Amino acid sequence: MKITRILALAMALVMAFACTAMAESTFPLVNEPTTLKILARNTTAYPDEDYGKVTGMIKYAEMTGVTIEWENIDSSVFDTTLAARIADGTDMPDVIMKGGLNNAKLNSWGDEGILIDLVPYLEEYAPNFYALMKANPALEGTLPTPDGKIYGLPQVILAPVMRVPTKMWLNSKAMAAVGMETPTTTEELYDVLLAIRGWGQCASAAAGHSGGMGLRHSPCTRSKPHGAAFPAGRAG
Repeated sequence: MKITRILALAMALVMAFACTAMAESTFPLVNEPTTLKILARNTTAYPDEDYGKVTGMIKYAEMTGVTIEWENIDSSVFDTTLAARIADGTDMPDVIMKGGLNNAKLNSWGDEGILIDLVPYLEEYAPNFYALMKANPALEGTLPTPDGKIYGLPQVILAPVMRVPTKMWLNSKAMAAVGMETPTTTEELYDVLLAIRGWGQCASAAAGHSGGMGLRHSPCTRSKPHGAAFPAGRAG
């Protein structure tokens, strides 16, 4: 049945896009040219607001053998665009990506036959997600509708580094220059940031001196107990 084949392929492809571990022998996913239409919520975080230009997406298209027709919709108008498309009932995509649909909307559209129940396909076509769901009762308990159907898959973030959308990074060269280890507490972070700031000021001061005097005659000759140099006023 065509709808089943498209659904199975779409699920496998979405799992690949989500960076779910898949064995190399899994690819390609098809033996003949295949195209899927994906309606996706997009933002300026992606090149030209086009998933088709994202390196990872391009690579997976090559690996899977599936051509994706991306319909990139700006996040500011995505909800109204999707609602209008659903109401019209024409030009429907095979996959809605990053739809942000709440349970009430999923259940409603599922009951109307707009969305397909994924439960019969998860174990075979999304085995890693299926195993994750079974290993996490809290996750499994939030997905099904009251009658046990699942109409959408969530984004599951397990790696701690991915749970914080806005991250701070420490320059490894600066860390080496001040001779400090990676901080593990807010107090250590404070000391490291002060040290790096002082190091940066000293480096700038040294670069600004002429005649080869360098740090010997720079305003950075006084050291704090933890070894970082700080401005100490003009030398006499």
